Amino acid sequence: MQHKINSVLIGCGAIGFFNDFHSRKKGAFSHFKSMYKSDLFNLLAIMDKDQKKLNTIKKKYNINTYSNYFSMLRENEVDLIVIATPDKTHIKILKEIISFKPKIVLCEKPISNNLKDIKKIIALYKKNKIHLLVNYSFRFNSDFRIIKKMLDSKKFGKIIKLNATYSRGYFHNACHYIDFALWLFGKPKNIEVIDSYKSTSYQEDYTIAVNLKYKNNLNVQISGVDLDNIASTGLSIVCEKGIIIVNPIDEIKIFKIRRNKHQSNENEFYLASDKKINYGNSMLYHYKNIYDLFYNKVNAISPIKGLVEIAKINEKVKKLI
Repeated sequence: MQHKINSVLIGCGAIGFFNDFHSRKKGAFSHFKSMYKSDLFNLLAIMDKDQKKLNTIKKKYNINTYSNYFSMLRENEVDLIVIATPDKTHIKILKEIISFKPKIVLCEKPISNNLKDIKKIIALYKKNKIHLLVNYSFRFNSDFRIIKKMLDSKKFGKIIKLNATYSRGYFHNACHYIDFALWLFGKPKNIEVIDSYKSTSYQEDYTIAVNLKYKNNLNVQISGVDLDNIASTGLSIVCEKGIIIVNPIDEIKIFKIRRNKHQSNENEFYLASDKKINYGNSMLYHYKNIYDLFYNKVNAISPIKGLVEIAKINEKVKKLI
């Protein structure tokens, strides 16, 4: 029988732990719950520099805690290391944990916004035969996978435009939508910066509007809203035969075209389906992929080659702002 994968968590912030602390939602919205409550993983220990966070977690869970990841990794033999620390710490941690020879490392996005750093870390992990994964969550959500299948099948005809809105900084959070565009359409042929200014809601970042231009006049416009602590924004995909909308209250609405009942010479959009997005299963699906990857049953859903393409886009954006 296959054993549980021994794992540790570095970083116990929102995505690391606290997204699920007071939540009664089904599924998992944190790395901690995804492993601690799983039949597939054995979460051996967690690490955070904030002792208050660790004390809060210890009161509720029987888990070993550390304030230093070197100590944690020296005292625990692990297969999987999960990194959920602030963005600017990722590269340093990724370099320092290689000597402990994990089989898989899952790092929160973005690993870095520097193309050279990303290429070096990818080469380093390949050399050491360690799987390096990133948490681009759209790829792991069943509803977004259905959207991709619908678009790939040409069910809605030609795709005309995708509009997406992010919050909490371009370099921190727009990467989800850039990865989504790469997943759906591949590499853009051109990149334009429509607008940019220093973010007030996310320190040391920018609010930037970009246009990714594809062949056949397909445009992907990704815009930011500079608002504090906004978690969900939305997107729309306009096609010849329909519109797919993901709204700010986590609903997917699909509109199709029919003949206008009142004006026979015109067509109109009508609401064909409406459902709530199941975000609670996204991270669980990701961890099931990690488990199967560990046993060489499947490939990684979020391949590291996507990191390079996102970084290339962001290098161009940096030159244009």
